[in-house]
Amino acid sequence: VNHTLQDIILTGSVANADPEEINRLKMVLSINTQPLELKKIILRVYGNDPTLKEISLLEYEGSKHGGSYRYRRRYDCKSALLLGDALAENKHVKKLDLSYNSIREEGAKALGNMLLYNRSLTTLNISHNYVNDAGLLAISDALLTNPCLGCIVTDGNLSVKPSTRKQLNLSTCHNSHTAAEAYCITTTLAKGMSCETEIAAAITSDALAQ
Repeated sequence: VNHTLQDIILTGSVANADPEEINRLKMVLSINTQPLELKKIILRVYGNDPTLKEISLLEYEGSKHGGSYRYRRRYDCKSALLLGDALAENKHVKKLDLSYNSIREEGAKALGNMLLYNRSLTTLNISHNYVNDAGLLAISDALLTNPCLGCIVTDGNLSVKPSTRKQLNLSTCHNSHTAAEAYCITTTLAKGMSCETEIAAAITSDALAQ
């Protein structure tokens, strides 16, 4: 109910306190540092609200129709960490749009950690943030054990090495195709082919060969 309290001094009061309750209190206080809109979303995610299928934190001021607008970029690494913690065990959210915000390496690594546990998310958009190669590779590594996320958008981040993009493409293409196609996809990416064009042709060729 309280949306403003961000800190509590408990010196001398926590000797016999339940560690889980202390951690829960710290989590609630952290959520209170975020905009009210995000706090409401996080609480719905923790509650596994079955009506919450998509989350978008893309915000802008002004009118797109008039051509005079700017992205607010209100959400940062702490926002990604808090949302990631909530999404780890969520079973309903399918799409997450964090584009045009201020997420950096730490925030991307938090999202990667979330993907180790979450099995509902199929689309992640982190385009036009400030994520570097290390952050994107953390997400790619998480996809080695996550079979569900099949689409990730990363355009407009910090300079990303071609090898990083290739690794991300490989991970997501595995998740967006059947297991029977996985070998073909791995082979075509190893040859430097693009995920969107030559993979489709290679899959068709492989199917005809069988």
